[in-house]
Amino acid sequence: MPVHVFSFAPVRVAARFFRGVPHSHLLGVCNPNHRSLSLLQLSVRDGACRGIELILRSVAGSKTTRTFSFRALLATVLLSLLGGTVAVLVALSTWTASRNFRDLTQTISQQTLARVEANVQQLLQKAVDQNRQFVQLLGTRTPTVTNFPTIVEYLADSLKAQPSLARLTLVLNPSGQFAEAERLANDQIVLQEGLSADRGDLSVNRWEWRESQRMTREVTSVPATKIRDDEGFLQARTTERSVWTPAYPWHDPGLEVRWGIRYATPIKNPAGGVWSVCGVSLTLAELNRYLRQLDGEVPGYVVVIESAPAGQPHRIIGHPDPGLVGQIVGLTNGATGQSMEDGVLKAYLSALLRDPGLLGVESRSSDFGREFKYNSTRYLGSFRRLKSPNDPPWILAMLMPLSEVAGGVAQNLRWAAVAAASFFVLAALAALALARRIAEPMRQLSNDARALSHLQFEASPRPLSRVREVRQLEQALGDARSSLRSFRKYVPADVVNSLLENGVEAALGGVNAQLTILFSDVVDFTHLAESVSSQQLVENLGEYLAAISTVIQQHAGTVDKFIGDGVMAFWGAPKPNPNHARDGCVAAWRLQQRLDELNREWTAQGQLAFPTRIGLNTGTVIVGNIGSDTRMNYTAMGDPVNVASRLESLNRTFGTRILLSEETRAAAGDALLTRPVARVAVKGSERGFVVHELLGLEAEADADARRLAALTIPAFQACDEGRWVESLELYEAVRKAFPRDGVTLAQIEFVATCQTGPSSDSTAVIRRMTAK
Repeated sequence: MPVHVFSFAPVRVAARFFRGVPHSHLLGVCNPNHRSLSLLQLSVRDGACRGIELILRSVAGSKTTRTFSFRALLATVLLSLLGGTVAVLVALSTWTASRNFRDLTQTISQQTLARVEANVQQLLQKAVDQNRQFVQLLGTRTPTVTNFPTIVEYLADSLKAQPSLARLTLVLNPSGQFAEAERLANDQIVLQEGLSADRGDLSVNRWEWRESQRMTREVTSVPATKIRDDEGFLQARTTERSVWTPAYPWHDPGLEVRWGIRYATPIKNPAGGVWSVCGVSLTLAELNRYLRQLDGEVPGYVVVIESAPAGQPHRIIGHPDPGLVGQIVGLTNGATGQSMEDGVLKAYLSALLRDPGLLGVESRSSDFGREFKYNSTRYLGSFRRLKSPNDPPWILAMLMPLSEVAGGVAQNLRWAAVAAASFFVLAALAALALARRIAEPMRQLSNDARALSHLQFEASPRPLSRVREVRQLEQALGDARSSLRSFRKYVPADVVNSLLENGVEAALGGVNAQLTILFSDVVDFTHLAESVSSQQLVENLGEYLAAISTVIQQHAGTVDKFIGDGVMAFWGAPKPNPNHARDGCVAAWRLQQRLDELNREWTAQGQLAFPTRIGLNTGTVIVGNIGSDTRMNYTAMGDPVNVASRLESLNRTFGTRILLSEETRAAAGDALLTRPVARVAVKGSERGFVVHELLGLEAEADADARRLAALTIPAFQACDEGRWVESLELYEAVRKAFPRDGVTLAQIEFVATCQTGPSSDSTAVIRRMTAK
């Protein structure tokens, strides 16, 4: 069904902007031969041009309205594009998934092997640290058999302190005499001392060590060469550097066989040669426990293989199944261990050992992402070596069944296919609605213009239109927005918004309304202005007036005008506010608090401080547009306005900062803490009224403010009733408590003067102010 491209509201907005623009100029953007646009872009552009033409015809007053089925056109184009796009996406998703799957498996392998290596390094470092500590402890002292009792005690304490260590040994060179502490498989610690005996043998004394005590003694004999020429001790002594021994089985009498390694460190004589060799032995049980724990955390499992020199077998030294530790896994000539029970590892090594030197101890290579098959299941194998040349020649291998990882990828592909089909259906539906969106740039311009008419200057960011005229409209609206934003600073925003909401133009006139009016003024501003340059004064005054404006607006007030250093504001217009008196008083108190903070900051910076006086009054005034047809001001007029100004000035008489009329005090309710100051008649008025000082907010007032109010009230009441003697006594009591209180001092002077006058005159209690 043919549909109109634009709604009426955007058309009206666009018509205003396009009125007077040459028709041919606007239609110049609709050249169908523009080669740089795609078919979809041409369709969208053509629809926009038709919309512009429709606007122009409506502006020109044409009686015919063209319609067309743009939705069907877009649907056809989009469905064709979507069909090809979905096919490309499916192929691309499959290729990407395959690549991501390979990257994922390699990442898992690398990260897992890195974790295992970190654990291995932590285990090996314990042996390195123990030997380093032992060598540092000996220093330059030569260990002898006479030191053996002390040494074995130290070794036993070290074993007790470090459960991961299994055996600590010190062998003297060249005699082969030794001191040793060993932790058995049952966690029992035994001590051994091998001392020289006849015929080159060593007499070995063996004790159980419990609670730092030597218990049962056993004496055996062992050839000195067995200890002195042990592989690790011999290599450390001849190379004069620390070495790791190959893994070896560890036979504890009556206990299970353990596999372990030894780290041997020579203790050198400063004069040359080797005094002795110290060794730390570790069992591989801790490594196997970690691999078993890791087996449940990652897909696949990790094994640790000890690489051997040419002609010697590689051996499993770490496996989630401890029973496989020690099995031969292959020879460097390419033959795998026939008795190896781990079939997956055997299949992986068969693939690796096609390159005989790949696993050799001389090789430093690693391998990631090698696929192999075992029992119809595809696996991914990866291995890396320990990085440091000083580490044991260990290979960390990870074997990962691809099915454990590929399951998630396959599920993702299925979800992607479902999502693609759903997207295709939704896109087909969206194509039918896309015709409505062809007018989107104009709709956005209409919304911006409407927001601008309400002085809402925040425009949503969007790319500029490709249509030249639409872009010009966007730029014109932007210029208008900047201009009106500047203009708004001269007019209260609430006033203009009220006019816009009512849909009327500003006109002269006013209404009677009850408002609360505030006047503020800087104390001794003339003297302050003379103490600084005019430029500095303008800058400081700008900060001051900005702070006042902010606080007033935060409390629903309207800033009427700035009168030099003074400010006039009111509450209750243009928007009605039933709490105008309370909001005005709270704003005045918060304003003084904020100015106190700023004055401290300005004084610390060497700038001017602006002590401020405030007066507030509540009453019925005329509020509205006052002035002429060409220049007007939204303001309030009437006697209550004058009274508020007089109250501000009255602060000078009493040394106060905020004074309220009794009308304001009554209308504000119980939220304020005030005290009566005096009954006054301001200049130009015969009526006397009670003036109150704002001491704080009831919920926040401190004890001194409450006490001052409590002492002042009875003194004022006595004064207001003409009881001068009593009033004077009460005010003297206030002065005694608050010697510098300006209100009290002024009232004492006033009461003392009134004592000489006739007490029967009811007007005697009114202070008549002669200054504005």
